[in-house]
Amino acid sequence: GVGPCLNLSANQKTKTQNFCLLNVSKGAAGSKTKLLYSFVNQMVAAAFELSAERLLQNERGDARTSRARQIAMYLINTSLSQSFVEVAEFYQRDRTTVSHACTVVEELRDIAEFDARLSELEKTIETVLTLLKTGEEVRNGC
Repeated sequence: GVGPCLNLSANQKTKTQNFCLLNVSKGAAGSKTKLLYSFVNQMVAAAFELSAERLLQNERGDARTSRARQIAMYLINTSLSQSFVEVAEFYQRDRTTVSHACTVVEELRDIAEFDARLSELEKTIETVLTLLKTGEEVRNGC
């Protein structure tokens, strides 16, 4: 099932993409964090025109799926400040896999076009985090 949906521009020139957060058990500690993991996973999958579930599958997948998963792992690690272990648990991988993914993505950032596209994804995450913080402040009367 899916949870709340955000309507965000996946490709600013052409279309709007709905990102629906995968359900996470309500009482689980860190469920907000898991929802953010799910959002990043879905956003990256959409950018690669893949299903979010495909990035979560146990098998490696084709090169495009593998690269998308590496980027999602990198973004969760860097933009959400999550450890390799935490990211690995979400993707049901070993922490060394996440470490490798982050190294690969860092090296690819030397390519200007890749870095520009990754920066767009990072800005989207920053916007979502800002909106969430603003929403919490409003709910708390700040």
